[in-house]
Order: sequence, then structure tokens, then C-alpha cells
Amino acid sequence: MQIFEVELPGAKQRREALKRPLPEAQIETLHEASAAYQERCKFKPGDIVTPKLTSIYDHKGIPHVVLEVAPVAIRNFEPGNCYSYSFGSRLDIRVGVLVGGEVVAFWQESWQHQLYTPAE
Repeated sequence: MQIFEVELPGAKQRREALKRPLPEAQIETLHEASAAYQERCKFKPGDIVTPKLTSIYDHKGIPHVVLEVAPVAIRNFEPGNCYSYSFGSRLDIRVGVLVGGEVVAFWQESWQHQLYTPAE
């Protein structure tokens, strides 16, 4: 390394991981994510959904109600936000979830959700 160069924590491990082929399970998950993203919103107001296990959202496995489906998705291209995971997001559903006994609403991406099925 040169003077003033620093290696971020985990950078070497990530670089090494990129040299190895992705496991088939990861490739399948990525294909599923791509298909869900292309499908657009399949939910309607009143549907009970939950974030997928692979979702970036909290409250996975907890029921959410779809409050609204945006006729045109809200896109996030705010200047200065380009390093955030939310940059370029396609917010197309507003969901409500109970947090501490109160319904809290969020705009989220529908492709990161699935219909809720209670655990048996």
C-alpha cells in the first residue's frame, strides 16, 4: 500500500470472495429478485404482506397492510443521496405495521414483499 492508502475493514475478504464463483443458491436468489423487480406491483390495498427474508426492510415476518398502491412509482434520485441503498428506489406501495401498538406507515418497494402467511 502507498502512503495515505487505507484498506477498509472487510475489503480484502470481499475482494477474495469476488474471485470465487457465486454459489448456485445465491444466483437463484438473485434471479428471483430480478424477476420480482420486473413484475411490478402485484398487491392491492388491504392485502396483508411482509418483507421477504432477502429484503432490506425491517419487520420481516410481521404482518403489514397495504394502504395504497401508487399509480406511478415514487422514484428517489435526491442529490447527495447516491451512496444510499435507497437511491433510485421505486417506492410503489405504502404499508402500515403495528409498532408499539400504533400503526406506522412507510413507502416501500413492492418487489421486496410477499403475501403474509401466519407461522404454523
